[in-house]
Amino acid sequence: MKRSKYFILVILLLVTSCDMENLIPPTEGELVKLEIDSPDSITLNSGDILQMEVRGVYVVSNTDVITNTGILQSNTYYNQTNDSSFVEINPATVAWYSGDQRIARVNSGLISAVSVGSTYIYAKKENVVSQKIDLIIK
Repeated sequence: MKRSKYFILVILLLVTSCDMENLIPPTEGELVKLEIDSPDSITLNSGDILQMEVRGVYVVSNTDVITNTGILQSNTYYNQTNDSSFVEINPATVAWYSGDQRIARVNSGLISAVSVGSTYIYAKKENVVSQKIDLIIK
């Protein structure tokens, strides 16, 4: 009988810890990774325009302190938890950079292919830099 009570308690704890409503809101936490949703290389024709999407990984860290005090001894335990979420970020809220403005420009995630050549773009938000995307303009 005792075993089944503990088993049910463990199941309840697991179910409540996997509650999907407790996801991190996109505006909270620390941005730890920024990723442009694109292949490593893009080929465009001169005059083309392409909208880029960007995602970020946000992490929230919490430390819980548990102190057990007895007659002869007191113990303190620390539990560190990190919750992360992968969220879409509005491209207009990100700083965008082009390796060569004469070949391609990027503003609010919108790439404008200016002239023939090759360059790269990347994004930056809160001191986190995305990967570089190579651009080939024909």
